[in-house]
Amino acid sequence: MSNPKPAPFNVVPNDTTGTTWALPEGAIFRLGKGTHSRHASLGDVALSPDGTHFVAGTGMGLWWYDVSSMLPIALWETEQGLINGVEFSKDGKRIAITNWDGIVKVLDVQSGDCLAKMKRKIYLAANYIAFSPDSKWVATAVSNMSVIEVFGAKCGECVSQPQPDARGKDRNTTFELAFSPNSKIIAATFTTPVEAYDNIVSVATKEPYTYLWHPETGERIAKFAGGKFTFSPDSRLLACASPDDTENGAVGVHRCVSVWDIETKDRIACFREHKNRVDNLIFSPCGQFLASSDSGGTLRVWEIATGVQKKDYTYYGVDSKNLLVNFLRWMLKKVASENAGRYMPWVKPFYSPEGTLYTTVFPRSTEIIEVWDVDRCEKLSTYERQTESIGAEWFSECPQLAIAHTLSNNSATSDKTHTFLTLREPTCYPEPLAFSPNGKTLASTGVRNGVVFWNVEGKHGHKILMKDRHIGSFTFLANGSLLVVDRTDENSLEVCDIRKPNKIIDSISIPGLSWPIVFAPTGDRIAMARVTSNKDGNDERPLYIWNIQSHENMELDTGHSDGVTSMMFSPDGRQLVLGRWNGIVRLWNVEIGEEIAAAETCDTIRGITFSPCGNVIAGAIEGEIRLWSAENLSLIRTIPQPENNQRAYALAFSPCGRHLASGAWWSGTKKMAICLWNVATGENIHTFWGHTTDVQSLAFSPDGTILASGSFDGTILLWDVTPYLDM
Repeated sequence: MSNPKPAPFNVVPNDTTGTTWALPEGAIFRLGKGTHSRHASLGDVALSPDGTHFVAGTGMGLWWYDVSSMLPIALWETEQGLINGVEFSKDGKRIAITNWDGIVKVLDVQSGDCLAKMKRKIYLAANYIAFSPDSKWVATAVSNMSVIEVFGAKCGECVSQPQPDARGKDRNTTFELAFSPNSKIIAATFTTPVEAYDNIVSVATKEPYTYLWHPETGERIAKFAGGKFTFSPDSRLLACASPDDTENGAVGVHRCVSVWDIETKDRIACFREHKNRVDNLIFSPCGQFLASSDSGGTLRVWEIATGVQKKDYTYYGVDSKNLLVNFLRWMLKKVASENAGRYMPWVKPFYSPEGTLYTTVFPRSTEIIEVWDVDRCEKLSTYERQTESIGAEWFSECPQLAIAHTLSNNSATSDKTHTFLTLREPTCYPEPLAFSPNGKTLASTGVRNGVVFWNVEGKHGHKILMKDRHIGSFTFLANGSLLVVDRTDENSLEVCDIRKPNKIIDSISIPGLSWPIVFAPTGDRIAMARVTSNKDGNDERPLYIWNIQSHENMELDTGHSDGVTSMMFSPDGRQLVLGRWNGIVRLWNVEIGEEIAAAETCDTIRGITFSPCGNVIAGAIEGEIRLWSAENLSLIRTIPQPENNQRAYALAFSPCGRHLASGAWWSGTKKMAICLWNVATGENIHTFWGHTTDVQSLAFSPDGTILASGSFDGTILLWDVTPYLDM
């Protein structure tokens, strides 16, 4: 029976992409669907139990997708956003979510009603969330803390707080969290101190350990060596990836598979045939077999009762007795090279409810995912994966989505090639933002690497360029070229024209490079911070001005150890203004390397910018925006900020220079303010309310009719400012 379909909240007819769904008042459309990154502890993906739809929790809300079409079907939780954990109940009727505020909710899928709401006591943001199969409990955990919280899914009350050994709790790190199929056990894997504690049920080994507790009381049931655990369907057995206790203390890599009887605490089987780290484990629905895969691309199937390996597959689901496969030949050549490890494919097995074993396989050097029927050694489908999109975390739910999509489209009998259509929508880390000179393209950095080009007229992501580059800064030139700084390592930068990324314009090598890094609008200079130590061992933070045309650098001795929070070149590239954590603002003539003026404020400079004419400098500090003369930093005007603790962060002048936009820093409110100000009078012309967290960057279109705002929530909103600004 299919799970209930989600309540179609915020769906706009004829918009299949979601760019206009749940738009705040005044916004024209949205680019991106929100940050999804486990590395940033923000976002999660969960597949419904019947495989018909999935949810993607992001910085801006909870997106629902149809697996068959890979198109969005609903958008929830846009008021609060910042979702970092999602999990379905076993019957698919409820979903549990958690966000950065430490709020845990249980929602009815069909109606969207909130059935229970709870507040975590231990820590704000939970990285892990688990729903018990009987829908009675919801458990949460934080990756860098050792205490788990178990809540009643109906009452919302915390019923227990299981934790590992007391002597090691402050140093523990949670890796996995799950209930047993009968809901009577909650299990979690922790890294623990090396010292042995009393009553440890394990072989002689180091970390990690998997702990088992009663969910209602928090009483510990057992502790087993190893991690990457999975329960048998009858909840009697626990399988863990564990170290080999026969290797004379060489226990650093978990190559073994240990199967434990939970009641007797005996290890009933130990499979040692894997040659590499075991990454995935899963029992067959009948409980008689266990499938495991390792980091070397090998999948093995074991019979639990006899302890015998039944099958051995290598790489693309091909039986190890039949190695005449073109890809395998290529792979073997890679294995022979010294860097072979990074080319090994990732293999993740899954059983269907009927007991058919499938696996997804993809090399770590490509963006291609393949779905295989393991028993038939047959490739079913091929997918193109986008690492810059939601749901594409290669180590988590992406394999499950690929298999669900394969089966939902009846492609289990022949090889088909697909693209995850919705997952092609890139996410971004929109700092900075810049319009092209003609206003048709908006550029932002990617959530991990590269530059994302957004088609403003088409309202979609146009392309991602330089995917493999760590972009430190970029700027559009008057001719439409985009210059980028690629930070190749901690001490080196490369300057490229994005149209010819392999042709390096300039290389810069300066020890101790730090942030920020900014281009002059003229494209001929780069300013960058540096961290050095003086003869007394104290940090100094000089600035470097690099001339791209002459390949020469100029060091500016700022005389401060406090970090630079924001800096900006004047429109003609001759001046540089910077703000520091200590509230000092300094203005420099970068042509001759002399300081023009300095000003002192009462708080950290959060954002700073020049007006288009270059005569005025705006800076954001706690509670106010200050306007200074660009001639000598004399104070022109102070603009107090609203009393609701909306702290200004991002700043941008309109092209005419008569108006200033400010975006707020997250302060626990539900929506962030984007304010339009009259520069001459300090009057607040209008306030937009949109993003769920920090507004990190702002940019006006060249004609001044559109304001783009980029947020840490991973979206860009475009606002129509024509009703409010005198053009």
